[in-house]
Amino acid sequence: MMTIRSKLMFVFSSFAVVAVLAGSGFVLQKAIAEKSSYVNELNSLLVPQLRSEVDQRLRSLAILLNQYSAAPSKTKFSKSQLETLISSIKSSAPYVDALVLTNTANGNLAIQINTSDDVGTRTENLIKDLQFKNKLDVTANKFQISKDAFALYRAPGGHLVGLVFNTKEFLALTEYSRGKDSYIVNSNNEVLFSNVLHGSAANFFPSLNLVGTGATIVGTDVPWANGKTRSAFFTRSEMITNASVLMVEDKVSWLTIATPLLNSTISVLFILIIAAFAAALWLAKSLAAPIETLTEQAAKVGLGDWKAIFLKASTVEIAKLTSAFNAMIENLQRRERDLTLANQKIVRTESLAAVGRIGAGVAHEVKNPLASILSYAQLLEMQINAAQKVEPPSAGPEKIEKIKNYNSMILDDTRRATRIINDLLTFARQKEIQTESVRVEEYVSSLKEKLSPLCQQNGIQFSTVVDVSSADAQISVDREQIYQVIYNLVQNATHALAEIDSPNKKIELSAKVQDSSVCLAIEDNGSGIKPENLEKIFEPFFSTKKMGQGSGLGLAISYGIMQMHGGQIQVKSSINVGTTFTLVFPKEK
Repeated sequence: MMTIRSKLMFVFSSFAVVAVLAGSGFVLQKAIAEKSSYVNELNSLLVPQLRSEVDQRLRSLAILLNQYSAAPSKTKFSKSQLETLISSIKSSAPYVDALVLTNTANGNLAIQINTSDDVGTRTENLIKDLQFKNKLDVTANKFQISKDAFALYRAPGGHLVGLVFNTKEFLALTEYSRGKDSYIVNSNNEVLFSNVLHGSAANFFPSLNLVGTGATIVGTDVPWANGKTRSAFFTRSEMITNASVLMVEDKVSWLTIATPLLNSTISVLFILIIAAFAAALWLAKSLAAPIETLTEQAAKVGLGDWKAIFLKASTVEIAKLTSAFNAMIENLQRRERDLTLANQKIVRTESLAAVGRIGAGVAHEVKNPLASILSYAQLLEMQINAAQKVEPPSAGPEKIEKIKNYNSMILDDTRRATRIINDLLTFARQKEIQTESVRVEEYVSSLKEKLSPLCQQNGIQFSTVVDVSSADAQISVDREQIYQVIYNLVQNATHALAEIDSPNKKIELSAKVQDSSVCLAIEDNGSGIKPENLEKIFEPFFSTKKMGQGSGLGLAISYGIMQMHGGQIQVKSSINVGTTFTLVFPKEK
């Protein structure tokens, strides 16, 4: 049985092979078709485009030269005019290296624009040629080009302007795609200049019939003097009177056309194959890896490992599967937590019930003897007080005082034991609650009045905060018993605050609505409860107070009262930060 990875790799490999075969067939078909259209494309598109480009550049140059050619005889041009002319030529006609203005105030005025090595010599030669030129031989608004890339121009009725062309820059106008050679050829089949090596252009240039106007195919199988068979195309520029622009390239075969297409196609196919394998690996990782991970996690969950269960998904289907798996894990975790909490509650309830039953029996047996001891101790205290009033006393004052101290100790311990017995009986015989509906804001206000004196006696600031959303909320409580719970919590907070040395001791009673419950929180900034004691504080007889300061039954009783109200008591504490007890009541609808 194949895995997902194997299937995906097979599918994409097959796709890559088919793509290679289809691409190769496309290249051959394209090469054959392009060979027949190639010559027509050059003749109908590229060559006219070349002519248009050359004419446009030369027209721009003519417009620039007209204002100087048409100037009156013996005109003296200012320095700023010449600088403007040079700047304009550099920006719009970079193929002009130098120019000569004739019939100026200074005779022939030579202006060198570029500073290549031979520009100066070529400019001097141009000045010499101009001495033998008749301006009438040059058609107005047209250029006449001669060897060495010299050009003549004049405006209608104007003077001659001689120009030295930079052949490389000028022929850049003719250098379109496919690496063609460019020539400027006069009507005598004479090469004036070319973009091929100097001297070799004339040597290899054949005799051509350059008759006609516009874009013309001279021939597609022209034998060149160097033995090559080439294709030639020429166009006559409207701005040049005595020369044409000729483009030449080697004869095109279908293999010549196919080679670049084949190279580009191979590159594309190579990239396509790599992309196919990358896509296969990515899909395999996207599909197979999450499934394998889910399988591993399922095995871990079966062993009770709940740690790493949340997975990232790359597809909608995997996302749904992952979401269902995670939901299942969350449900299992929640059920396990609920079972654990329920089990803890059952154990705690049974433990409290057992302690209550035992405590009730012990308390019943011990209460009466304690009551008898307390009565006799009180009678003894009365007799000691009476003996101190007799004159003279029946015993020495020191002895009487000593006996009185002993009796006080008996009274204090007996009263403390009695309180513990009473708390134990209260814990064992918690009476049924008598609930009534109370408005939260009013109830908190009444609690503040009752509890403020206790806090003030201990130098503690007591405050209440009622959330706006919970002000009108109502809860069903037994006022007396809930007051007992809150009083016990506030008293515990005062004991915790007594352990710290701070002038800013605070206890806050707050109320807020949370979902379908109302929460009353008692928060202090006391010494806090150690983490290891948090799980034990609701157990009977467990206390963190010093010996003799508490019975350890207050929180156990409070826990039982909250259970009878259908609520909860929660605690959060941090050492040296404080403790918060929260009473959670069901909100009345």
